[in-house]
Amino acid sequence: MEFSAITWLFLIGTIILSLTTIWFVIILFQRFLRKKTIGTVYLLMVFGAIALAENINSISLWLSAYRVAPETLTGTFQIFYVSLYCLGLIFLYFFGNRHIIDDNEIIRTLYGVLTGVIVGVITSLNMVELFGAELPGFHSLDRGIIGGTHLVEYTPSLFLSLILLIPVALLILFRIALKLAFVQRRIKEPIAKRGTQYIMLSFISIAITLGGAVFFITPALIKIPALTVLGQVIRIVFTSSTMLFGYLGWVMPEWIRRRIRKKAWIVKELSRAETIEKGYTFTTSKTINDELLQAKEVSEP
Repeated sequence: MEFSAITWLFLIGTIILSLTTIWFVIILFQRFLRKKTIGTVYLLMVFGAIALAENINSISLWLSAYRVAPETLTGTFQIFYVSLYCLGLIFLYFFGNRHIIDDNEIIRTLYGVLTGVIVGVITSLNMVELFGAELPGFHSLDRGIIGGTHLVEYTPSLFLSLILLIPVALLILFRIALKLAFVQRRIKEPIAKRGTQYIMLSFISIAITLGGAVFFITPALIKIPALTVLGQVIRIVFTSSTMLFGYLGWVMPEWIRRRIRKKAWIVKELSRAETIEKGYTFTTSKTINDELLQAKEVSEP
């Protein structure tokens, strides 16, 4: 069976995302074994759900590509792909409350119950319609062929997708990213500051990934090859960025710590050199400038 280039983009892209998310979950699990904190558990649940979602989606598209399984099976995988992603973002809300946004107990309970009910109801409606028992006068599930491919994709209807994306996903992510933006400006310690910046970029990357979902949940757009390619590229790049920035921010490997410490030391040396230039008239400005330039080249290879 011959596949188009766009089909291969989707199939290879799902493998990349599956491997990337599995790698990050393994890293987080290793961190949990060392730290054994509730925050790490929440974080592991967030990215565990996302990794499971990406792997289920990969299986569904490969099955669809080779047409070796009934559409009810691939459709079930794709419905649960959306549900698992949303579940991961609900866990992210509770993680964010532990460390970042600090809602009170009543708001946390209401939000958890509301979003959980929304995800559960929409998943149930999608499954009922997938197996041919559509409710009279109500449409909950869209079936489309991804533009430029023969891949079949099932998604919640546009109306239900927006109900999922806005309260369950984007509001959580933008609240956390906005709070982190304020927090990182007040942090003075270089390693903590850089780690917070990476974490903020991780959340922004998830938001952009979800924003790219508009190309797949809108029936008119999913038929346009150029837009589906753009949507898939956004998914690959920004989901991978989510994992990379999450690794740099939460795990903070020793090599990045050394690099940050080195830059922090260089900043101190630059300040000291400027003080020397002002305090000792026999040191020429050219000598100081040459030393500053060399220090910058060392700190920014």
